Amino acid sequence: MSGLKKFIYNPGVLRVLRALKLTDLLRSLHYKMATQSGGIYRSNLYGVKSAFRVTNPAKLVQVEFNLMLEDEILRLVLPCLHSGDVFLDVGANIGIFTILSALVVGEKGKVMAFEPETHNFEMLERNISVNSLKNVAAFKAALGEENSKGQLFVDRPAASLMPSEIAPKEGESVESVEIVNGDDFRRTHGLPYPRVVKIDVEGFEYVVLRGLRETLSNPATELVVCEVHPYLLPKGTTQAMITEFMAALGFDDISEMQRRDEIQMIARRRPSTHAAA
Repeated sequence: MSGLKKFIYNPGVLRVLRALKLTDLLRSLHYKMATQSGGIYRSNLYGVKSAFRVTNPAKLVQVEFNLMLEDEILRLVLPCLHSGDVFLDVGANIGIFTILSALVVGEKGKVMAFEPETHNFEMLERNISVNSLKNVAAFKAALGEENSKGQLFVDRPAASLMPSEIAPKEGESVESVEIVNGDDFRRTHGLPYPRVVKIDVEGFEYVVLRGLRETLSNPATELVVCEVHPYLLPKGTTQAMITEFMAALGFDDISEMQRRDEIQMIARRRPSTHAAA
């Protein structure tokens, strides 16, 4: 991390910068120093060279913050991927996992990315293009247990997906999104079984997993990393239900990592289980 970058992302420094009204000035300076012509930001993370299109300082912050936030999980996931593997990214956001995994699995591999929010999906598509990736299939849809329509409340701190019958509050920005059953979608589109799956869906983990029951039951799927948001889970759904569901699908090595208010659930199939399936 560069000296200026480390400086402007330090929480204590940020508080001072905001008080002095210098945040925008320093971030503009960092943007000019960190990007190339056309707003291209280049990263070399764990030997994986990638590029992201960031057209202004706010978009650069979004990319850099996500790279820092996901560092621990990226360090877990990327070494598990090899040339020719298939990776499923549910809740792809702007494509941090999508881009890096696609570069790792190479031309013989495949990445399937699902992102329902319009702004993030547009950034995802631009980042796929910037890296000249031909092995990524990106879908503007949310995964769930049933094929339906929903509303994405994009103004909330964590973009919330709600049933279409729930009315937004006055002034809230809402997007209508398609919700698809993951297993149905995979069969309909002839998509392969993934070896590694990453899920980050802001409280809808359980319904996403249930919609992927057949996919995750297949022995080809060896690793699932799912960010669980206990405070966003719907009424009647618990973290224990998610863990029990994964165990019932044959994942016999399940661990958890705490990250702020979220839990990173890491579910693996041991080699002996995989061989017997």
